[in-house]
Amino acid sequence: MLNVHPNPTRCLKSLEELEACVQEDERKLQLIPLASLELKLRDDTTLSGLTLTRRAMRQLCSRTQARGAFNVLDRLSERGLAGAALNNLLASEDARCDLQRRVAVVNSEHSVITGFVGGGYQLYPHSRMLKDFSGLLDQVDFHESFWNLDTLHVRVLERQKGVTLRHLPNGEPDHIRLGLDLGNGVSGGRALKSSVFTLRLICTNGMVATQTLSRRKVAHRGCSERFLKRVEDVIELSRDEYEVIERQVDALVARPFDPDWLSRQELELPPMKMPVPSMAGTPAGKRSSVQLERLSEWYCELPQHIGGPVTRNRFSQPDASLFDFVEMFTEHAHLYNNEDRQRIEHEAGRLSKGLVSAIASEHGNHRKQI
Repeated sequence: MLNVHPNPTRCLKSLEELEACVQEDERKLQLIPLASLELKLRDDTTLSGLTLTRRAMRQLCSRTQARGAFNVLDRLSERGLAGAALNNLLASEDARCDLQRRVAVVNSEHSVITGFVGGGYQLYPHSRMLKDFSGLLDQVDFHESFWNLDTLHVRVLERQKGVTLRHLPNGEPDHIRLGLDLGNGVSGGRALKSSVFTLRLICTNGMVATQTLSRRKVAHRGCSERFLKRVEDVIELSRDEYEVIERQVDALVARPFDPDWLSRQELELPPMKMPVPSMAGTPAGKRSSVQLERLSEWYCELPQHIGGPVTRNRFSQPDASLFDFVEMFTEHAHLYNNEDRQRIEHEAGRLSKGLVSAIASEHGNHRKQI
């Protein structure tokens, strides 16, 4: 198998902790032309003495033009075999011509290649991102961040934006705050992104909205001044979408949880530690009455199987809603590692969008966005 740098993702709960992690990364990051490196993997691990992250190793394999090379080589168990096979691919004329035109992004502190980029790539270190966004960060509340050598996601909450779902038995509001999930990458595989982020205060479960208008990105290209201006524009456009997200939350809260209705929808559910019934892959219009009944029973049992304390409490009440159904997955996401947790929170946002679209189409409102 191919040995890669683990590059674990850390969850940081304060801006000060994050700033300490990314300080001086602008100095630590280097762009090294591959023409100056020996394009030969040693011991299934290093390229010219530099280890590679999993993303970088996947990128390197993709440049060989051999389809599925990374997945095939990563399954080889005999030591040295994967590296030898990859070196044969790298030695081809097509691969060498392609790689000679590319640049390696190297973290000199850890001697790690985090990715491969083209000559026009605009490197945007995490430390510079925090510096450029200092004005925004002064206007909002820092919630958390996810950081590794490759990517950074910063989640901030607006001080005056939110939705009250209902009031709890103790009189406190069940409140959702709105903010932004700002993502950046330094490996060439990720653009700078801005998405709307929601946080339910009673359980601190977050969800990243994936509406067409609320997820925007800026490719790492162009001069730094123009790049930064595009970034500022994207953030402002994302903030303009708060009202859209509020209406979508209201629509999900107003719709009762109905397993029979869910079983008739075409839904892509987030990953979970419970197998999905095989009939879930059958188009809704072709499911038999028996399949619909079985899937409805599965949806009915799902909150008790994967839900946490908040989910189980909400579904013990007669007024559980589709929003509670979506939030079940964001609570479940906390059982996973930081990288998978983010992925599930994004998938929950997609599920939210799908449910809102299904509600709208049911009322013959295909064009109007709730």
